[in-house]
Amino acid sequence: MQASRPRLLLCPLQIGLAVQMHHCFDSKFLIDTLYSLGFCSSYKEVLTYEMNAAVSENNVAFQVDGHFTQYVADNLDHNTATLDWCNTFHGMGMIATVTPTIGKTDRIRRRTDVKPEEIVKRAKVDIQYYNRQACDGLLKLTFEHLENLFVGDVTSKVDLLWKACWLLQPNRTSWSGFMQAIHKGSYPGLSSIVFMPIIDLNPNDTTCIFSTHDTCVDI
Repeated sequence: MQASRPRLLLCPLQIGLAVQMHHCFDSKFLIDTLYSLGFCSSYKEVLTYEMNAAVSENNVAFQVDGHFTQYVADNLDHNTATLDWCNTFHGMGMIATVTPTIGKTDRIRRRTDVKPEEIVKRAKVDIQYYNRQACDGLLKLTFEHLENLFVGDVTSKVDLLWKACWLLQPNRTSWSGFMQAIHKGSYPGLSSIVFMPIIDLNPNDTTCIFSTHDTCVDI
């Protein structure tokens, strides 16, 4: 259908295959060849889709009442067409996990007027330079005396109980099924993962770490 009316239809299977080929091989020749045979969308359409997907991300959308949001940041390596590990990208990547899931995201609207400035504005991270003080900040902290709390771990013998079930009941469940049998209550369900902007700095640098922390706090 798309091969017969390429300007009117944009089938999900064709654009999905083209995006996957672009992620795996990053070859314009391969995508355009498959497009000429009617298997996928064109390379130009892939770039249009990626730009529309970039401007559709909203970092405020996952701040929903009744949901727990946890931010995760770690070093990110991206090796693009390299065989010697030289000239690779090494920066700080961030994601946000929302529990329970926030459901399906809004449909990506196709636009042909997306400008690079708009993409940069959506993925902008304000760099906060870390200025270390003359004295260590930990020396200014005052800790109060806390009473020792002795709380027994009620799950310390769960492994032994699970193994003993084999002597009492022949059709014992697997470990995942056993955990579901001994726990009660509602399950929050799967979590949603929201990708956040990438910081193009050394992840071991104090300025990068401080900027990452400041970005997560301000959201």
